Amino acid sequence: VVAAGRFVQKKGFSVLIDAAQLLHQRGISVQIAVYGDGPLAPALARQAGDAGLTNFALHGWA
Repeated sequence: VVAAGRFVQKKGFSVLIDAAQLLHQRGISVQIAVYGDGPLAPALARQAGDAGLTNFALHGWA
């Protein structure tokens, strides 16, 4: 899965992390790459780390 956008609340990237965590818990393997920047970047990285997601990567704009 690839997504891009500004890391702000209304874009819903935290929902994507929640979905990735649910897939992980159900044994479904998926790679997720998110491109962008914004004020929520540190919080999103922390959320993905706290969820134990090793298949989720935040990248700056390409």
